[in-house]
Amino acid sequence: MHAKCPECLFQNVPDEKNRIHIANFERHFAEYHHAEYRRLKKKYLCIEDSCVEAREDRLRKSFLTEYYPSSYKKHLIKKHFINFSSSVVDESIEELDQEEIEPMEIDNVESSDVPQEDQPVIDDIWEFDEELDIVEPSSTEKKEEIPQTIQEWEKYYKKVILDFFDTCPGSEQYLRQLKTLISKAIMPFKTLESANAKSGLMKLSCDNIIKEGKNIVRNFDVSSSDEIILPNDDIDGNPVKRDKFLYYYLPLHQTVPVLMKKMNMPVVDKVKIVLYADDIQANNVLGSHRATGSFLHVAFKLFLPGNEEVAKATSKITNIQTMGVILSEATKQIKYDSLLAKILRDIEELKVFYKGREVSFELFALSGDHAFLQDVYHLPKSYNGSGGSCCRTCLTEGRLFHHITRCSQANDPSNLRNDDFEGAVRYPFNQYSDTFHDLLEGILPDCLYSICQKLTFYDNKWALKNHLSLVNWLEVEKQLRIINKLDKKSQSMSTVIKDGYFQKKISKDNISRKETFALSGSEQLALARAFWKLWSSVEGMNYFVNCDSQVFLNAKKLLGKVLNLCQIVTMKKELSDDDISNLELEINRFRDIYFDFMPPASNCSLKLHSIMHYPLYARMYRSLWVVSCIRFESSNRRIKNLHQISLNKINPSFTIMGKVGLNLLVEKSLTD
Repeated sequence: MHAKCPECLFQNVPDEKNRIHIANFERHFAEYHHAEYRRLKKKYLCIEDSCVEAREDRLRKSFLTEYYPSSYKKHLIKKHFINFSSSVVDESIEELDQEEIEPMEIDNVESSDVPQEDQPVIDDIWEFDEELDIVEPSSTEKKEEIPQTIQEWEKYYKKVILDFFDTCPGSEQYLRQLKTLISKAIMPFKTLESANAKSGLMKLSCDNIIKEGKNIVRNFDVSSSDEIILPNDDIDGNPVKRDKFLYYYLPLHQTVPVLMKKMNMPVVDKVKIVLYADDIQANNVLGSHRATGSFLHVAFKLFLPGNEEVAKATSKITNIQTMGVILSEATKQIKYDSLLAKILRDIEELKVFYKGREVSFELFALSGDHAFLQDVYHLPKSYNGSGGSCCRTCLTEGRLFHHITRCSQANDPSNLRNDDFEGAVRYPFNQYSDTFHDLLEGILPDCLYSICQKLTFYDNKWALKNHLSLVNWLEVEKQLRIINKLDKKSQSMSTVIKDGYFQKKISKDNISRKETFALSGSEQLALARAFWKLWSSVEGMNYFVNCDSQVFLNAKKLLGKVLNLCQIVTMKKELSDDDISNLELEINRFRDIYFDFMPPASNCSLKLHSIMHYPLYARMYRSLWVVSCIRFESSNRRIKNLHQISLNKINPSFTIMGKVGLNLLVEKSLTD
């Protein structure tokens, strides 16, 4: 009753060693392939001979179900070991028919895992996916022997508990609960081996594990760069109330080596760091005060220009490491100067020994939204195309943005700001604007709403139609949902775009101001892609046959241009000179038609003006995807979750970073 392990086969383990008793199948994965089993959640095709032959005989059209290890075991019992004794297998195993198993597994298959023969043809031009997480095959891991001594059992259980903590919500109480659960589970056993296991578990101190995580945390007074206070967990057993306005962080010499090992970075002399910062609201917006839950979240990721493997690894959300947290109200008055000065100094002074070589680090980019970056560079927050000079890249005044209609004008060397600004961060890092906030949360939503509004109520010259609502939006909504469901690279809109959505949201009133649909950035992109697919078919265009023909043609052209921009700036590769020239051409064409769909007398916003500088940014960074905030914005959820489960409301910044420190121990235990 032995089966072959698909992961061992993938790692080229010899066949004579790749035979596992079916009762130990999941245990084998947990002990020897824990990264694939617990973190990567890998799925596998059955590698038993009968299933392999079935796939070959049917030309790979069926028998393509992939299984998690637990479902794989059930499949083996059902299809290959029918007479397997129930006394060996856990009686809780549920016998499922193939018709029940396959839909369950297929529903959870990622879009990239579905066979290409069964997928509808999707144009290669739209490759963007906010939640895409590239999974690299792990290297062959060293198999560990079963612990024997008390010390070995203590180390084993510590790793088990930390591994569990990595997938649980994050509160320290789970550590103690897990220890209690394990102790009760092994208590009835009376063998010598179980006695050592019990002793090792009892020797393990959850309080010490928690303190290890909190002791990593350091703090810094942002109001005085000369004062650094080292945190002390307790004095004579009494908790110490720390200053909640301090910046709490994990030292780079603690976090960077762990991140480098996790990413399996090659040995180099210098590594680039992309620094992120964003103000987030972690409290319940309906039942809490905003000030007590508003944090500045600072994080970073590592980057090596020209290395595709590192670029794939650095695109994962799990490889964006939280550096520190501070209450937002503590930083607003000082423009982040002392805080960023310290962070930049720490990066410049950081030296890490990695695989026998000393590695140094330097800042590659400072990424954030406009509100944060305007404060960093001490520039006014004038977003609506009015007032004086506010662009971080050039000296053009806001009231004159509408005169800049070509990228060559915006990037004229005589017009660039260079180092004409204040702040701790210096030139050339001011030459940056985030594509996620500019396009997906700014320009694209404006375009989508204005397109729908003008198609419904107005002609090409913004004159109100005699017959309103000539578009059958109910049928359009139905078609958009169908297209979205087939588009495996888009965010699902089935729960958002319901019947009557557009009729409720689109209005002919307030024509003098811009409106948007209340959707997230990924949902805006999904809606735009669905509209484009709808308009690319004759049947789809028929739904808009009663609209002004010129308005419809221009709407399709505008949508195509903005989607082209999204495609280019999210390319997961370094942009060539030809790519940058194409980007500049697309921006100029988009700028020519954009104002045809904006309310009359609209100004050129800071976001619209910023995209005129994208060719300059592309030549500086080469990959706009690498410096985009989109993955960092997703990582903000970790901080929100840690704050919400915390019971310490006196000093929330410290308790958040204490949990992050504990997670760092988890990562370290998995990479050691």
